[in-house]
Amino acid sequence: MNTVITMLLILIHGIFTDQLEREIALRLIESADDIEKLNVSRLAGKCQCSAASIHKFCRRLGFDDFRTMKAQMKLTMDVRRGQLEHHMNWTKEEDVLKRISALSYGDTDIGLFAKTAAEINRMIHESPRVILLGAGFPEALTLHYQEDMIMMHKTVYSVPVGYKLTMPADVFDSTVLVISLTGRIIDYFQHQFIELTRRNPNVVMISGKTSFSQLNDSIKILPLAIEGDNEDANTLLVEVMRYMKYMYYMTYGGC
Repeated sequence: MNTVITMLLILIHGIFTDQLEREIALRLIESADDIEKLNVSRLAGKCQCSAASIHKFCRRLGFDDFRTMKAQMKLTMDVRRGQLEHHMNWTKEEDVLKRISALSYGDTDIGLFAKTAAEINRMIHESPRVILLGAGFPEALTLHYQEDMIMMHKTVYSVPVGYKLTMPADVFDSTVLVISLTGRIIDYFQHQFIELTRRNPNVVMISGKTSFSQLNDSIKILPLAIEGDNEDANTLLVEVMRYMKYMYYMTYGGC
């Protein structure tokens, strides 16, 4: 995952990233498929900043200028797409489902899980972008998923959550994946999530908690059969995101 895309996703997710850097990183993610056609003036216009600010951003990432960063971004994306295709060709759905079942606490209806995952992937496919919300660590475990979905031509990024949660403007017309092993994030930011689910029918809870009575009934829940917030739960989340990514690849085409 040593790609320019990875660095951009980490910047977007960072609580201490300033607003302009987050905006530049996000616009680059959105332009990933057409990065060769993107010039510094056009990017500066999208970000409402100067070309000098774009070059400064690139230097902070270790590149000489925007042209150098753009070339490296294209190169590492090509390499990553080749790796992704190799991994997907060797992956078997039944093997991933077996790992999910083995990591789950108690009985798990794997058939229902797979059906729900397919419905969520359909929502993702039909949506202009995917935004992930969640506490710092479980959300960080989805970085591999985010990068590979971008390789499959879907804009994906995560919103940093500290002691304050500010919803981005485009959250209301996106598919939103809320990653919360315990569901506590809903209690902490109840008013924001009530407003989100009232205005957006495409909200998915990926959580060990399976009932959110305070939220709109339209939310879809992909339950994690876990017993508390522990390493087994973290590993299960990684496998669930692996399954989601694999089935998206197989259903809607690869890179």
